[in-house]
Amino acid sequence: MQLKPIIQAKFKKFKDTFELNLLDDGMAFERFVNHAILSFHQPDAFTADSDFLEKVCVGGQQDTGIDGSAIKINGILVKNKEDIDELTDRPKHVSVELIFIQSKYRQNFNVSEFLKFIAGVRDFLADEQKLPRNEKISEMIDLKNYAFNDKFIAKWDSNPTIKLYYTAMGIWRNDRNIKAHADQAKKDILSFNIYEN
Repeated sequence: MQLKPIIQAKFKKFKDTFELNLLDDGMAFERFVNHAILSFHQPDAFTADSDFLEKVCVGGQQDTGIDGSAIKINGILVKNKEDIDELTDRPKHVSVELIFIQSKYRQNFNVSEFLKFIAGVRDFLADEQKLPRNEKISEMIDLKNYAFNDKFIAKWDSNPTIKLYYTAMGIWRNDRNIKAHADQAKKDILSFNIYEN
């Protein structure tokens, strides 16, 4: 695929840095996008823990349409329950943010893939999950459920925020179908009466 020169250079450097040259470009691109988006949320997220990238890259068989997932507590991306305990131990107020990423190594935005992503996010956020899911998605759901126990909810300063990112290599052309489904997804998430977006 012909990538824009800046993206191509950054993608190549990323693959070299993380030794992903043996991985197919689609899977490497998922990691590239997850790394870029989560580094935007927390610039030092991947400097101290080289395994963290693999933890947040949840794509693969039975990924429910989600390629990347992360949880932020008080502005910090968490890796495990111990991180949640540490970040919520002393503060009187706790903020929670859930991040979901879907990336496509292609030029166009696809409505059916977008809908699969939205369905996977809805299932993740529900009290009871119905979709078959892989081990990494299950681990992230367990982490979410831990952060949502009564001990932590009592400290929430507001409802958890949800961030969804759907990326492709093409140029966004204001696709009315995707926009309509995105608007409906916002309403669906708000209808849980626990999340903000």
